Amino acid sequence: MPRTRADELAAAPGEGSDLVGPRVENARAVLRRGPLCLDTAAEELLTRAVERLPLSGRGRARVARVSQTIAALAGAERVLPEHVGEALSYRHPAGLA
Repeated sequence: MPRTRADELAAAPGEGSDLVGPRVENARAVLRRGPLCLDTAAEELLTRAVERLPLSGRGRARVARVSQTIAALAGAERVLPEHVGEALSYRHPAGLA
């Protein structure tokens, strides 16, 4: 993950564990049933990322898994392009150069 910037550290605190915990449990239950499917636009974004960025097959699989987790935490039924975009943003910048 990229290094945290000073303005992010100075920001107001995020959600507390009492709010996040139930969302995490729900996401775990959703993912136990099986992986969430990528919608067409999310699949296209991931394909473009593989073509333009130095992503191996393993890297693509990781981005897909992280985007599924992000979608489950958001309560989405399918993986959307914004979930894939967020997952790609967590890649180390050196790995995306």
